[in-house]
Amino acid sequence: MDKIRTYRAELTAEQNRIDAELRRLDAALAAFAIGHENLNATTTSQTGSDSDTAGTFDLLREYIRSNSFIHATAALEYLIGHGWRTDARHPLNATRTALAHLATWGEIERVRRGVYRPVTGAFVPAQTASAQSLNSGPAALSSCCGTHQVLA
Repeated sequence: MDKIRTYRAELTAEQNRIDAELRRLDAALAAFAIGHENLNATTTSQTGSDSDTAGTFDLLREYIRSNSFIHATAALEYLIGHGWRTDARHPLNATRTALAHLATWGEIERVRRGVYRPVTGAFVPAQTASAQSLNSGPAALSSCCGTHQVLA
């Protein structure tokens, strides 16, 4: 009889642990849904309806145009200096990820960890750059490092 009570106590403890994990996952999914809605709102503003805002990738492209080498830390300082905010736990990692996406898309090339350089002739007019970031950039970024927005 003692073994049954012990087993029941173990099952109850495991059920409580699983219930707590399910609550945590539900909260994470709800936060993801809210973040996804915020991402859609940010994406809408990148289309040019609000000239005071710019997307993460557009700000990085501006920074890249004026530098021969792009260091992730300096790019982060530039982004923050231009009103960029992120809910990512580590903004430098979010910046590195965004730069890695630009490298994947062929707009910059990686020199070493956290250091990139522009690819000659890779940049397109600003309107086309915004359209490209809408098609692939923000969705890819949100899946790896949270949502981002620029505050005016």
